[in-house]
Amino acid sequence: MEEEAGWIRFCMETEHLTPGASLYGDPILHNYVSNPRLRLAAAELGRYEVESCENVSDLCDRPDAGLLRIVCGRTCGCTDPHSKVWFKVPALGCSEFCLQMAEDALKASEICQDVAPDSRWSELWDAYIPALSYKLGTDVTASTTFFRDIQNQIAAMKGLGCSALLHPELNKEYTSQRFWCEGDPELFRAFGYYCPVSCGCRSGTPPKYCPRSCAVNRTDNSTGGSG
Repeated sequence: MEEEAGWIRFCMETEHLTPGASLYGDPILHNYVSNPRLRLAAAELGRYEVESCENVSDLCDRPDAGLLRIVCGRTCGCTDPHSKVWFKVPALGCSEFCLQMAEDALKASEICQDVAPDSRWSELWDAYIPALSYKLGTDVTASTTFFRDIQNQIAAMKGLGCSALLHPELNKEYTSQRFWCEGDPELFRAFGYYCPVSCGCRSGTPPKYCPRSCAVNRTDNSTGGSG
């Protein structure tokens, strides 16, 4: 999937499928690239006679919707720095070019603050178990060894919000031991997009996922993140 995502050297939906875009209406791209791939992506997910990304937006967060995310990067949240983090990586369909648009949008932001632990934050964590099960190729809810630990971590994340990332026992994904703040190229985009303060964007040299405003406004008293 990552190879497929890298084959198209631009963000397909924003540069070709959007009216007014630089490649909009290009007949070769339409007849041989975007239209066949969109129809194939939809058919793989049980949807037929699809004419636009909007027709299949409800399928974007499915684990097996990698080809759809390649074609419909904007609709599927690849270009949105605040969309759900799961599957927003090239290995699962979001092209580097669409993801760069998300980084650019984040760097242009004037806001440097963690998201609130609201319903959207809870929904993000509700989607973690299905995403992890897809990555591991097994239903993690059937595990007797670590599922309870993951449940406890999810509960802590929902309750504490971004500040949970400051706790050494919570700041890594349980199975991969990758820092939430830094992301996992096989499953999730960096949580620094959601939690710039807790991920250390106001101290030291800010990572690439930090809004530019964090670098401008960081203070010596700010707390660090994943490291």
